[in-house]
Amino acid sequence: LLNREKGIIFVEGDVLLKADGVPITSLQVFSDVIDKGDPDTMVKVEFRHNEMLLVGNVVRRRFQKYTELKGVERLGIDVSPARDFRAQGFYNHYSTYAEALQLITSLLFGFLLACPKRGSSLLFVGLGLLAIAFTATLIFTATRGPLAGLGLSALVITLFSQGNRRLILIGMLIVALPIGVYAISKWRGVGLIDLKDGSTTWRLEIWQEGLKLVKKHPILGIGKGSERKHWREWGMFRNGELPPGHFHSTYLQIAVWWGIPALLLYLGVIGQTLRTFSKFLLSVKASALHWQQRAVILGALGGLVGFSVSALVHFNFGDGEVVIVFWLILGLAMAEILSVPQNIIKYNQS
Repeated sequence: LLNREKGIIFVEGDVLLKADGVPITSLQVFSDVIDKGDPDTMVKVEFRHNEMLLVGNVVRRRFQKYTELKGVERLGIDVSPARDFRAQGFYNHYSTYAEALQLITSLLFGFLLACPKRGSSLLFVGLGLLAIAFTATLIFTATRGPLAGLGLSALVITLFSQGNRRLILIGMLIVALPIGVYAISKWRGVGLIDLKDGSTTWRLEIWQEGLKLVKKHPILGIGKGSERKHWREWGMFRNGELPPGHFHSTYLQIAVWWGIPALLLYLGVIGQTLRTFSKFLLSVKASALHWQQRAVILGALGGLVGFSVSALVHFNFGDGEVVIVFWLILGLAMAEILSVPQNIIKYNQS
């Protein structure tokens, strides 16, 4: 796909996105960008191949030299409009957007269920509308990991809540998940779990390579980013046939980079945080807290569950924008727990 001698080789199904930062809305736009520079300069082309967003370069001279052909004819490709775009907001990738949405939507679910019943009907309606809007936006990303994570997040939040309002969240979940699965199958042509999907088979291959590295370097790992420097000598990414990158699993990535002890430490931190949040919600009555305190802790617990589930198939811990939201929500929840007087906690535990 990215050949050193020939540059980019487009194949059927690739989606042309930008040329030198200009959105490619037609082949004529692509042709015009090629003509706007010196023959020896390069055109930076952003395109999508299956699930992967790639960047390559095209030498202007390759096309400017064909004086007998004009306009788009010299490009030698046929195109049609691509209609399977996925929401990515102001982020540079739909997966990043989806991971952040999952965390924020889980927090909204916590506020929705913790909101007081009396004198707050308008607030409850507003939170409900926001929760629906954020859930719908997550569906538009057509990203399976965060969507499954949000489903489990909502389930956990309902288990740690009381009252009839739980039925509202369960109803939203019953409606949203089938819509999400349908949207993914419609826009991407794959099922929720589809072994024939290109991104799934790609993950299975690189996971096997990652496990081999863990087996060879179980204690200290290979070091952060070493696979990018040594993938050729290690024969990784199917000897270069697959695009080099990370291993699309937080747990595997940590084990590969820093070893199994580091993975156990990470799992210990996540496990202890889950234990702290759940134990607090079970031991302290809702009446002993401000509803906002309980809302933050509920949302953080759900978001952490969703994040951990999505981490099985996404390296979300390595996504800076996502991790900022992750630590912010966990930090707010921990601050709320620490702000509660110990005598209240002990009294309710007894």
